Amino acid sequence: MANDQFPGGSRRLWWLAAIAYGLANILLHEPANDIAKRLVVVLGLQLFLWSTRAFFLAGAVLVLFLCRHLSRDSQTVRRLLIFIPFAAALDLSLVIYPSERIHYPQYAILTWMAFKAGGQALPAVLLSFIFGYLDEANQHWVLYANDPIAYFDWNDVVLNLLAALGGLVLLPQENVRKVPTKRILAAAGAWTLGMSLLVFLLNPDPYLMRSQKTDSFWLVSSVKTHYHVLTATEGTILLGVVLIVTAGLYWPDRSRAPAVAIPLLAEEGWLRRAERRRRRGGQTGETFRPN
Repeated sequence: MANDQFPGGSRRLWWLAAIAYGLANILLHEPANDIAKRLVVVLGLQLFLWSTRAFFLAGAVLVLFLCRHLSRDSQTVRRLLIFIPFAAALDLSLVIYPSERIHYPQYAILTWMAFKAGGQALPAVLLSFIFGYLDEANQHWVLYANDPIAYFDWNDVVLNLLAALGGLVLLPQENVRKVPTKRILAAAGAWTLGMSLLVFLLNPDPYLMRSQKTDSFWLVSSVKTHYHVLTATEGTILLGVVLIVTAGLYWPDRSRAPAVAIPLLAEEGWLRRAERRRRRGGQTGETFRPN
């Protein structure tokens, strides 16, 4: 979908709304945590946990119901069949508390708003990812800078990106450039090698993880969920590879005009030719027939 399908004023309003919403996700993190703590006190921990699970399950069912028309699009179905198992594996491995799934609607909505603003799916995902990363950076270096047990949570950054990708697979299909699979794999391999070397040399985990122990791969939370805490090596590689694959699959093909614009472009081309002929003084006798 091209940017010129949206009026300029409407695009500016969507951009303002998307940026304001992204900043609200960052700045209202602590008030949202306070509300969750009050709900735990009022409902009790177990009822709160089960109610959040039910809420997000109902939300997923509602999204599928509202997007049921997409089942007629074979490309969207294929994307969902790839995305859902991948998302489920990350969700079951990285989510500690059910309430953390609030990331999904937060950044899926931001992706949709950015798409409405810019009209391009891939830039919308990248903008959502940047806000998701800034959200975690704000928590680590500002909100909880003096908390010895608050570590840089790569899990949350991955979940934010996962939410953005969830919005991406449900967006209208664009004209995309066919990037060779070998090139995508080569880029992913180069990223993996480069980040492994960089993290090995810098060794940021003692600083980013603070007192969080990563001796065991699987940890057990206070609510009996099993989860894995991503290290800097795992987090940077996973994020980079996912973004590289996403860019390879969704890179817009600007050489192909959207179908809705073809009649307008054809008509515009006819008018240009007619104007050149008129200026040269030639009379072609053609009659304009708009498409």
